[in-house]
Amino acid sequence: MSIYSTAATSAAWPVVDESELIDWLGIESIDFTVFQMVGTIATQRLIDYLQLELVARTRVVTYNSLPVIGTAISNALSKQDAAFNCILELPYANLISIDSVLLDGDVVPSTQYSIVRGTTDFIAFNFLPVITSELSITYTAGYGASASNVPEQLRQAATITAAYLYEHRGACMGGDVIRDSGAATLAASFRSKVVSL
Repeated sequence: MSIYSTAATSAAWPVVDESELIDWLGIESIDFTVFQMVGTIATQRLIDYLQLELVARTRVVTYNSLPVIGTAISNALSKQDAAFNCILELPYANLISIDSVLLDGDVVPSTQYSIVRGTTDFIAFNFLPVITSELSITYTAGYGASASNVPEQLRQAATITAAYLYEHRGACMGGDVIRDSGAATLAASFRSKVVSL
């Protein structure tokens, strides 16, 4: 098990189109401030649901101590036998690029790692650092530089979510808005991890 912290370095860029939201709601216009608010919240909720970035932005993932495979400590039942887990998931990655990799503050050259792409993106190291080291990876993730790079189905899911937020202002909880609005049906096939309960 690996414990890390991750954060984006900027706010989510809304993928909701104002005219599409107005059409969906069947209204003549929408206050720009309200549009920005519901568009941004809908986009961030969709990012959280998918566990993927939509419009390119920088993320940083930090491991305070490196994740290991095996037994990191010994209580006499088994000997200490732990090794650095050389393949780490890049959270929220829809990877565009790795910007930097720091190990205890020192730059790790790109020749020391590779990217493993799939439904989830990983970084694979070809060296074994000291297990207690701190690792920080800065990367850019998303479908591209603008909302137009995001698949239409996801932009529609964000629009449905924004409409739901607009119609239920003050009466809905943000955490379940993707499911409550019906947007989960459009977005489910894009999720990087599917968890069944």
